[in-house]
Amino acid sequence: MGQASGGKACAHLPDRRVVLLAAGLAGLGFWAPPALGNGLAEAGLRGNPSRGLTSCLRAIAATHGLELGQLSVMVVVSPAMMGDVSDSGLVRLSSGFVAACGGPARVGAWFSQALANRTNKGSSSDRDELALQAFVRAGYDPRLIVALWQDWSASPALTRLGPRGDWPLSEARRTALAARVTSLGYLL
Repeated sequence: MGQASGGKACAHLPDRRVVLLAAGLAGLGFWAPPALGNGLAEAGLRGNPSRGLTSCLRAIAATHGLELGQLSVMVVVSPAMMGDVSDSGLVRLSSGFVAACGGPARVGAWFSQALANRTNKGSSSDRDELALQAFVRAGYDPRLIVALWQDWSASPALTRLGPRGDWPLSEARRTALAARVTSLGYLL
């Protein structure tokens, strides 16, 4: 499927698709084109592009009681390699998606919601609460969740880049999330 690439090589290939692969969560994957320019630089992933993102995703998965397995960063340089990535069944997060979200922690907010949606069959408000609790237990500021979904609902780029799913994009769900975050003692 190609070799994992180090941070410097990734950071200097703005015309390549950079993808994070996570084993162990098949069925949660998607592919998205890179953002304009160097998605890694826009996302603040200079140096080792995988370090902040992989540690964030591991922390979020652990709070959901899941093990991610091996994580790697690849530079996809051919249609055949892109096909291999697409057919792998692994979780795929592109540099464009990371950049559009606003960095690793906000991707973690999305990831927490994706895991809650996947593992909880309750109401959407139950899944939103589960995602929020897991995100906070992982040590992240819950205001990032509110900001992500506000931006996502207003952004055609995020709507296009993101996978379809049950996301808290409605005004009612975002308002409920904001109220919950405020009840935790955070100012919005």
